[in-house]
Amino acid sequence: AGLVLLPRPPPGAPRPKGATVFAADVLVLAAPDGGLAAGFEAVVHADAVRQAARLLFADGAGGVAAGSTRKCTFEFLYHPEYLVPGTRLILRDGRTRAVGTVVSVDV
Repeated sequence: AGLVLLPRPPPGAPRPKGATVFAADVLVLAAPDGGLAAGFEAVVHADAVRQAARLLFADGAGGVAAGSTRKCTFEFLYHPEYLVPGTRLILRDGRTRAVGTVVSVDV
């Protein structure tokens, strides 16, 4: 686990917490094995986050082919991480590369 520096929340505001599941709009740049499908695991890089995550599902039919963008739901494999909507991310595994933006957390 790591640490993040956050401003003190105003009175009555919910306390920040880590998330294990998040959704992101993902653009697949390169996928030599035909694309991303449910069960695909990659390392997620987002701000201070660097952890493996598993693709649970992608909107639409079939997988996510190279050159396409889909909303995908991921689950961190080891421990919760602090993410907020709007955070940019990079996914990498072998020669597979994708970029995206977090759209929701704990979906």
